Amino acid sequence: MTVNDFLERCWVNKLDLRVLTDVPWQIIVTKGPVDKATKALEILRNNRDLEADIILELAKQDKSGYLMDLIIERTAIRGAYGLPSDVHSAVLANMALGYDK
Repeated sequence: MTVNDFLERCWVNKLDLRVLTDVPWQIIVTKGPVDKATKALEILRNNRDLEADIILELAKQDKSGYLMDLIIERTAIRGAYGLPSDVHSAVLANMALGYDK
């Protein structure tokens, strides 16, 4: 499943997604049918790469820029420590509660 496929399914099912930025980062559903929300979260919890990509897409859509600023900060910190410093790796690392990816 692609990011666009997932987000389209959420839109069709009237799900409102939010990113919690307390470590570990994760997506939650704040509005929509419980059964559809449960299924969406199950898909994400079983595919961490998809969840990271969706966090990145939601960051791009965030008009405040707050989430993208956090991601860029994490990439810089990771780069300073010689860790992979691409945005995907930074998001995955923050999803992992202190474990590095």
